[in-house]
Amino acid sequence: MHFFATILVTVLATCHAFVPDAVNVRETRGCGGQLCGFLEKFKEKIKNGDNKLGIPVLDPLKVNQVNVNVHEEEVSLEGYLKNLREKGLADYAVNRGDFSIVGLVVNVSLLFNEIDLMTEYNINGTLMNQISLYGNGNIALVIKGLNVSVDLKLGVADQKIVVRDLVLNVHVQKFDLGMTGLFNDEDLSKTLSKAISEVLPDFIDDYQSEVSAKASPIVANLLNKFLKNFTLNDLLDIIKG
Repeated sequence: MHFFATILVTVLATCHAFVPDAVNVRETRGCGGQLCGFLEKFKEKIKNGDNKLGIPVLDPLKVNQVNVNVHEEEVSLEGYLKNLREKGLADYAVNRGDFSIVGLVVNVSLLFNEIDLMTEYNINGTLMNQISLYGNGNIALVIKGLNVSVDLKLGVADQKIVVRDLVLNVHVQKFDLGMTGLFNDEDLSKTLSKAISEVLPDFIDDYQSEVSAKASPIVANLLNKFLKNFTLNDLLDIIKG
């Protein structure tokens, strides 16, 4: 989430950076302009990191441990992920990169070719406040054809850019999950991994509006938390180098 929020923040600053030189231009659309060009160049920041933006190397990503502490209406989980490894975040195609000066509207769509993730895990919690969920083992995940689209409406408050509205849509072509140690039962882990892999892509499509309604506020909050650290001039300085 932080990764995609960072992209959106930097894209926003890029858009504003070009406004003074395009006073008579009300709208920029498609992937032939500066916005899509910037998104293409942003791949290098994902691979190499950027100290000014506070972006570590994200592709490949290596994290020793991530604590899990989730308490939502449908799920409650505590535990940790250990030896997290990921690659593929920089392997995306820019399908859309639109910016409208009128209304401060940004539309971005990225198609990730393949994201690979491996980690050890140890979790304990509940689903729907009644189903126990626990396990200790390994997770191997391959996501192919991940399409992430974000429509943003922005505003300005106290000289800071804020998200007024955000709609996130996600589609997955293939989801290949392999887990061990779930419910401390290897046979059940294998069966559930296969079932989730087969069902999840269609489930996301069938319940896209519900998924979007849950995920969009989370992304908007993350983005606003990141935006509060920068004034518009700060962001413009980052873009100008």
